[in-house]
Amino acid sequence: MGAAGAGMRRSRGAGAVFACSRGAANLAKWKTGGQSVGDLQAEIATTLPDGRAFPRGEAMKAWLGNVGALVNGELPIQVARHNADVTLANAPSIPWITADAQSKAPGATEYFSVDTPLGTAAAEACGRVVYSDLHVGAASADYGFDGTHVPSDAVVPTGCVDAPLSSQESALEFMLFDLSACITPPDQSPSLPVTR
Repeated sequence: MGAAGAGMRRSRGAGAVFACSRGAANLAKWKTGGQSVGDLQAEIATTLPDGRAFPRGEAMKAWLGNVGALVNGELPIQVARHNADVTLANAPSIPWITADAQSKAPGATEYFSVDTPLGTAAAEACGRVVYSDLHVGAASADYGFDGTHVPSDAVVPTGCVDAPLSSQESALEFMLFDLSACITPPDQSPSLPVTR
């Protein structure tokens, strides 16, 4: 399962939520356990849950299209999991990648972000927490992965495949670029860094 940022903790029990020690904000509806839903096609969000434009989502979809990671405009995900659902009720979370309507888990949130500190105005945010249910090794063909098991003799780097990035790996690459970008309100395009 994904990760939480500083100041976050995982509560236990059915319907567990990540909660911030300062605000106890529910960032998603959580499902515990593996929650494997097989392979699926996922949509890249280009609008925010409240209907406003989402320029970073538009940029992600365009970039994934440019690198050939999308199939019919959607991101193929192998060995998908369904551990989180983000809806309008989960403000301030922003879903980026969700399972399409034809999947075994329609609307399952595969990736979302939250700007921090929680409870501040969007223009005052200075950090970001992300959650990813993308298990990129599943699609990489490394180690002879069969969709369920990695061979016991798998060794890095000899077990790694010299091949183009999978669609899931390309999505992760974009996410890492976004994490290192300047924090901007979600309905605004990122600005270029100031050079001196």
